[in-house]
Amino acid sequence: MTSSQRREKILNCLHRQKSVSVNVLIEMFGVSGMTIRRDLNYLVEHGLVTRAYGKVSLAEAYSYESTFDTREVKNLYEKQQIAARALSLLKECDTVFIDGSTTCSELARLIPQNSSITVYTNSIASFMILRHLPSIRLFFIGGFLAPDRNTVDGTESLSIARDIFVDAAFISCSGFSREEIVNSGSSGSHLKSIMLKNAHRRYLLADHTKQDIKGLYHLSTWQDIDTLITDRPLSKDFAAFLQSAGVSILTA
Repeated sequence: MTSSQRREKILNCLHRQKSVSVNVLIEMFGVSGMTIRRDLNYLVEHGLVTRAYGKVSLAEAYSYESTFDTREVKNLYEKQQIAARALSLLKECDTVFIDGSTTCSELARLIPQNSSITVYTNSIASFMILRHLPSIRLFFIGGFLAPDRNTVDGTESLSIARDIFVDAAFISCSGFSREEIVNSGSSGSHLKSIMLKNAHRRYLLADHTKQDIKGLYHLSTWQDIDTLITDRPLSKDFAAFLQSAGVSILTA
């Protein structure tokens, strides 16, 4: 079991119960105390758990791998604004990838009937929206249904994605900071990373509430993103940082 898999299982355990002792985790995974402490230090540093008196608890601010339906209604107006801003960028593309995020499903809703682009997606929601548009060439990236109950993921999906190259990739995330862009859970994380590498232009769609939010799964650094599309102006310091990293900013 990799450290990433072990950390995810620790979070799963904490989601089922309020807290767990460090000794129980050591026995559960059959690894050394040092190994578990490294895992817990990583989770603490990323704001995912708290530690006290030999026990570990899920951080209050951390909502782990919530379902698509739960996330769909959160900050919906902001997501719709971002999607509307991103729509104009589709005119420059013949082929695009749309990920399994709720923000990108709002983009799928806006694609016009007469659009003739080719869309690749691993999102059931986006696929169901776009399948009614007769002019679109639609490719569904198959695989196993992920815990968010919308994204299709797994070894088969990754194998398919490696052979897909597109003009643009539109993805979202659970959080971003100066250091990295992250997801709170495993759903679609590795596939997004592959498609960012296989896209000529890379767009991150993320509302302002995701700034400085930590997560378990590393998606990318800002070197893998060409443009951030968000719903309101960033602070001058953060905007200057992105510009120095070569990232354009579009505000809805």
